[in-house]
Amino acid sequence: MINTIRMGAVALACVCGLAVATPEEAKARLEATVKAMHEVSNISADITHAAQGQFADMMTSGTAKLFAARADRPEGEEPAPLEVRITGSGRLASSKPEMVFDVVRRNGRYEWLAHDQKVLRKRMERQARDEQVRLAKEFAPTEVWTSDPFERAIADTRISLEAPQDVEGVPCEVVKVPQGATSRYVLYYLAKEDHLPRRVESVFSAGGMNGSIITTYSNITTNDGTKSVKDVAIVMPEGYTEEPEPGTVSPGLGVEEIKQAPSVEALPEPGVSKPVLQNATDWELKDAAGNTVKLSDLRGHVVVLDFWGTWCAPCLKAAPELQKLHEDYAERGVKVLGLNFREKDPQKAIDLAKSEGWTYDILLGADQVVRDYRVRIFPTYWVIGFEGEVVHVEDGHKAGTTFDTLRRVIDAYLEDHKGGGEAQSAEQ
Repeated sequence: MINTIRMGAVALACVCGLAVATPEEAKARLEATVKAMHEVSNISADITHAAQGQFADMMTSGTAKLFAARADRPEGEEPAPLEVRITGSGRLASSKPEMVFDVVRRNGRYEWLAHDQKVLRKRMERQARDEQVRLAKEFAPTEVWTSDPFERAIADTRISLEAPQDVEGVPCEVVKVPQGATSRYVLYYLAKEDHLPRRVESVFSAGGMNGSIITTYSNITTNDGTKSVKDVAIVMPEGYTEEPEPGTVSPGLGVEEIKQAPSVEALPEPGVSKPVLQNATDWELKDAAGNTVKLSDLRGHVVVLDFWGTWCAPCLKAAPELQKLHEDYAERGVKVLGLNFREKDPQKAIDLAKSEGWTYDILLGADQVVRDYRVRIFPTYWVIGFEGEVVHVEDGHKAGTTFDTLRRVIDAYLEDHKGGGEAQSAEQ
């Protein structure tokens, strides 16, 4: 009887045109794409990137070309990591000027030309704070264009196979991947014939507003015998020099150097000299109740600063994870503060926090702090230590990655400074 009911449900779903698939089937589609991407020696594609919905004007947009290749390896060895170059033009928002970008990602580093300084910059991802890099990350997300694509998605037991769709005439399977514990999800459109990605659509809903960010890959060609990994490299123009990567921060350096300092994740083993971390610039702001909050008054606590605005879609998408971090660490002496800025009506931020159930403190009018800290990507998170030292800076929000990093940083800091927070709080 039960089998009859199940067969009837499947038949009804088929008649109604609904997709019936298990997570294992969705996983199989992603694994087929991983296999297909591992088998290519190089791949080229045209990219279009745009947003839809109520946040569209605030999101990145533009067009680009992608070329990715891998170095040759002896037969029988694992394929070499994919090296990616993204070249195009785009805007960080509709109100921002159009900019040209040309960025290479290889071995966990980003490379790009800073034309105003006439230098070739090479930075680890955490230190690659540039508008060109931000556009490149949006146009070629690392969860797709990497040596281990879809690693997190494949491990997620909630993934599902949606109804197939065409992308610019190419029949595609569609895999849906939830993002963390939020209502966000990503749709991956994977070509049925060659299994390569044709579209990535990130769908979100926050504060009663909905939208999506769509990146489409077209005119895909693979294994072009005239191209190799050498074509990924940026040729340095005459008169340019290669800028050395930033090293250890010493006292007296500015905010930009602070942001390039080693984080607690990179601290050496016990017994080895540790880098000197610069203190964050002090500030004084009002909270939602009109009370004054001063950074220097929070000594003895680990302070997490979230730079956000109600107009910032990624900030709103990240807020549930920030609330969870606040709840999990409140008893461990960690203060989470949402520094609101560029808000025409501050009451809007207060009302949104209340309606969404955010219980961490919202501080208003943080525009000058944003300028002092030279924050350029939103949201950005700063982790401040017991003595006001900058422990870590995290630009942007990536579901399943950003807050994992923040938690590791906070855990490592608290472990390394056992008793420090309580002692200093008692002295105050």
